[in-house]
Amino acid sequence: MSKLWDFLFKREANKKKSPYQPPLLREVFHPTYDTTQFNDWVSEDHFRLSLSSIKLNYTTKQKSDSIVDVDFFDRREFRGFYIMKIKGYSLQDYLNLVQYIWLQTKNQGYITQMSEIKTENKNQNVKTTYRIYLKPSHKYKVKIPADQLYGNIQVDMTTINDKFDKIVVKSMIYSDRNYLPAREFNGWMEHTFSHFN
Repeated sequence: MSKLWDFLFKREANKKKSPYQPPLLREVFHPTYDTTQFNDWVSEDHFRLSLSSIKLNYTTKQKSDSIVDVDFFDRREFRGFYIMKIKGYSLQDYLNLVQYIWLQTKNQGYITQMSEIKTENKNQNVKTTYRIYLKPSHKYKVKIPADQLYGNIQVDMTTINDKFDKIVVKSMIYSDRNYLPAREFNGWMEHTFSHFN
């Protein structure tokens, strides 16, 4: 009996020592992640033009006949936008854009809570969702009410049969007394869709 207990306790101890670690975003989205290639892409004029167009559409709150097809939503508990198309973008370009949004959000005091890829069969099509979920760093929660920054940020990119479908970015806001009111979402937009920081 003592051998059984020793075995069970040892197994439990090993579990505590090595908890499941979700893969890093770059490992999920870019199995052969190349920093130089990404940095070159970020410096391209076409990428910078698409950033400006997204920001302009947000500022004017209307679709323009620019290179992007983007729509915005603003509700009480969450706000954000959809990107339906960017002219001249390949699937890798959209993945790079998600990577860029993730890095820019981290630069604003966020940590990655979760990153995953989910695939499902839907109406004889294969739908793939790339998801990142970010929360304000723990340093913003040391006192109550806590600073929620712009709320929790979720970035979803979906593809259907390996073809780009859309990117959805949502800021989800806490409205209870344990948190300060969320900062204006246009501050996040301004920082995220400006030059790379």
